[in-house]
Amino acid sequence: GLTLSAGFTFNNFSITEPLKGGAGQVFNFNWEFGQFTRYRTFNLGLTEPWLFNKPITVGFNVFDTYLNYAGFEQQRTGAQLNFGRRFKWPDDYWRGDWYARFQFNNIASSVSSSFYRPGEYTEFTLTQKFSRISINNMFFPTRGSNFSISTSWAMGSVNVGETDFFKNILNYEFYNPLGSFNGQERLVWQLGAKLGYITSFSNDSTLSPIELFRLGGNGLSNIATEPLRGYTDNSIGNSVGDRVMAKYFTELRFALSLDPMPIYFYGFAEAGNVWPDLNKTDPFDLKRSAGVGIQLFVNPIGVIGFSYGYGFDPTIDSSNPSGWQFLFHLGQR
Repeated sequence: GLTLSAGFTFNNFSITEPLKGGAGQVFNFNWEFGQFTRYRTFNLGLTEPWLFNKPITVGFNVFDTYLNYAGFEQQRTGAQLNFGRRFKWPDDYWRGDWYARFQFNNIASSVSSSFYRPGEYTEFTLTQKFSRISINNMFFPTRGSNFSISTSWAMGSVNVGETDFFKNILNYEFYNPLGSFNGQERLVWQLGAKLGYITSFSNDSTLSPIELFRLGGNGLSNIATEPLRGYTDNSIGNSVGDRVMAKYFTELRFALSLDPMPIYFYGFAEAGNVWPDLNKTDPFDLKRSAGVGIQLFVNPIGVIGFSYGYGFDPTIDSSNPSGWQFLFHLGQR
């Protein structure tokens, strides 16, 4: 459906002289709403990317999000503090980030599940993320890799908040140039994988539905769905979400233009699935797809793209293969 957005970002803000700027801080505000009664979100944040003239990042943001989708009605209101810094060991590409988030959840659902408890409850979550990013271009990388591993702990099991979960996500992407044209690397091979697992420490789990893994589509359904081209949104696995997720992907990219408007075509192959728990996980039971697409960077909209892919396997609501799916993409996902 139609989504409207209004916002601004100041990349050279100064908290001490807000009317003049010049301190390099990032101040952002964003407000979105879609179909009025189905989706809205508000976010306000401030980040200092170079604290004490060192590669240290500190910041905060406050948010309020409402979503009514696929049998879920949920509102999340809270704030998050973040701290991070770049490391010099093992090399300069490593960094660590830490987040502390407090939020109030109001969850209602017409879909029953033993994974979570609907209702009103608080959440206090600590997140640690280590990453190594050595790619040479954010839009069309031709060399390097992008690695990250994150762990989130909602502290309900120690009576800090009422939500209890332990969530881990591992992501890796590798880029290698295969051909150059007019002195520029334009033919590139990408290979990657993303794995996720969430569990709880107490027997009485109070997982928020937004934290479970969903798979399929373009990932724009605003309910934490991991994209899988060749399939529609949230069409793989349990409709309320699952605890284990695996996805593998590869692309062959060719840059038609790198300046002034970067555009590249690609062929892709993907495979992935979600499972309700580790003891039911089958790493060879994967939903496969392949197809082609185009990605471009348009100022001031950002990254947009389209894909046309074929899903070779059935979905949760059909015994037939997913078939051909045309998807619109927004952002690097």
